[in-house]
Amino acid sequence: MLYGTETWIGTKASEHLISTAQRRMEHRMVDIFLLDKKTNSWLHGVTKNSLLNITDFAGVLY
Repeated sequence: MLYGTETWIGTKASEHLISTAQRRMEHRMVDIFLLDKKTNSWLHGVTKNSLLNITDFAGVLY
């Protein structure tokens, strides 16, 4: 997602768009909806743990 970001000009608006997109992707990964009312810190904690497990497992395969 961040490919070619070295050419971007870092603004508050672009940072907000990227963080919003990241949260949307994390919601899809965990399969929760906005009506479930989970906090962003909870969501990040859940996806961070699952991503670490996936990368550890992927290292074993190669």
